[in-house]
Amino acid sequence: MDARSTMSFGQPLGLLQKDEDIFGLIKMSNLAIDYIQFFTDIPTLQFISNSDTILRLLGPKPTDKSGFGKIMGLAKEHVDARFGPDAKDEPDLLGSFLRRGLDRRSAQSEVMFPMVAGSDTAAKAIKWTMHHLFANPSVLEALTQEIENGIAEGRISDPISYQEAQSLPFLQAVIWEGLRVQPPFTGLVMKQVGPEGDIYEGMSLPAGTRVGHDIWSVTHDKHIFGEDADDFRPQRWLEADLNTVQAWKKRTELVFGAGRWQCTGKSVALMELNKVFAELVRNFKFEPTGAPMSVVIRDRRQ
Repeated sequence: MDARSTMSFGQPLGLLQKDEDIFGLIKMSNLAIDYIQFFTDIPTLQFISNSDTILRLLGPKPTDKSGFGKIMGLAKEHVDARFGPDAKDEPDLLGSFLRRGLDRRSAQSEVMFPMVAGSDTAAKAIKWTMHHLFANPSVLEALTQEIENGIAEGRISDPISYQEAQSLPFLQAVIWEGLRVQPPFTGLVMKQVGPEGDIYEGMSLPAGTRVGHDIWSVTHDKHIFGEDADDFRPQRWLEADLNTVQAWKKRTELVFGAGRWQCTGKSVALMELNKVFAELVRNFKFEPTGAPMSVVIRDRRQ
């Protein structure tokens, strides 16, 4: 959340400094993901939850003291300041929006988006990849060695740049394997067939048909990734030939959606992933606590 607010408004919210979930933003983000995944899979509930009446009564408001409403209030404060008499051009997203001519209302709406749309999913990608690194000490050791060698040879600055991270093959393998094994968002992301209908691979799709994609099956297909597709093994990305790796990346990139529905924050998320693991390994030494690690994945169908 601090990284996203710095990117959006030019300053952190203060979660790291205070070491607490100020404004209840993380709690609200976790609840929102469950809400979105549930309601988007049931058309009737989606229609009701998106109605203007429901949003007016139960939706967040800029006057709220916590949650997404607080983000709305902060966005309004920052936008108002940028339109004020002492406004300065700043190198953040809000500054970029204003340089491109967005009006006050549009800027306020757009600058909130990175805060509420990408912080939770990016955090999940980081958390799950770190979990798999802890569960596979040899992989963590290989990544640590690559980072330490890069620092010793002067190939990695402080902090690491995106271009430098891109040149580290094992780091890239860890990033893509983390996204593949544990996609940060597994909702169906339904699309509706247009009024003219469609045909896909000989299958007729009548007008109004809602089509979703199962990203978990896409990234765990054993015919594509091998019999160990369910395992976290970054080495597979280094063992495969270039054409295979490109095909795997194209598949794994579907965690961000595709086409005009592709996540607008994809480049930001990849930049974060390219930086965070290198900086964590550079600055901290991770050791197991001795307690067994376990993860509970809830199945909403049960």
